Amino acid sequence: MKYLDHDEQWYPYHGPRAGTGTPLGWTKTRRGARLSVDPFDGGWADDLIDRAFAIMALCPQHTFQVLTAHPERMREYLTAPFRVGDEIAEAVRRINAERMSEVEHWAADHDVPAWPLPNVWLGVKVGNQAEADERIPHLLDTPAALRFVVYEPTGAVDFLYLQPVDPPTEIDAINGTHGVLRPHGGTCAKLDWIIIQGQTGRKAKPCDVDWFRSVVEQCKAAEVPCFVRGLGSHPFCGKYEHALGLREATAYTARCSMDVHHPKGADPSEWPEDLRRVRQFPKGMEVQP
Repeated sequence: MKYLDHDEQWYPYHGPRAGTGTPLGWTKTRRGARLSVDPFDGGWADDLIDRAFAIMALCPQHTFQVLTAHPERMREYLTAPFRVGDEIAEAVRRINAERMSEVEHWAADHDVPAWPLPNVWLGVKVGNQAEADERIPHLLDTPAALRFVVYEPTGAVDFLYLQPVDPPTEIDAINGTHGVLRPHGGTCAKLDWIIIQGQTGRKAKPCDVDWFRSVVEQCKAAEVPCFVRGLGSHPFCGKYEHALGLREATAYTARCSMDVHHPKGADPSEWPEDLRRVRQFPKGMEVQP
């Protein structure tokens, strides 16, 4: 991939979508800019990821979201001992040299700031409890200014009771505690923001709005901001019985589709009343999720 093509794979969520270009050339401050691809899905070599983080380091006026479904590679990449001081710093120097030859008045004193980058938020996608158990612990082990989850529900998730396979422990990802038994004896990093978005498109899986409500209540109890972006293409409301709690199989006693006309379920006027007001952002940072 040419660096020019690579540098322009960004979505500036505030401002015009046309002519997005590279963040190095944006004249308007952006909050919530996101790469259009998952940089950790195996499609990008490390040198391209180095360049992406170098660009973000050189643009402290913008806020970026890096979202992945492969947090284990993200953790390995960002915790490598040579990554920040050597590889990303070298990418910064290369970009500085390029910009000085191309852009008038480009300052030569750009450098890599303290790590983790304060303007970069790291996030993972999850859809059910198994994915949350597997992916979120990797995110919590990765240095980040802010950690977030995009929850595209295909099943219920209890963020208060994550059970990773290795090590065999229990994690409360919302309150930032861990241990074998409750009350937890250890503390850990925690989630700073949860975005809920039902799946969209012809192959979208149906989702129960009570899965939304459960996560909203978990966040509310811990004062963690939660943002409901849309109910998805096939939301439904179900009456169900929990035999042994959220983690166990749910037996539906009734199930009814919701009358939602927006193709992505993104019209709040069609949502249940209690979900319409769940549009919270991290404190002081209003961005488009």
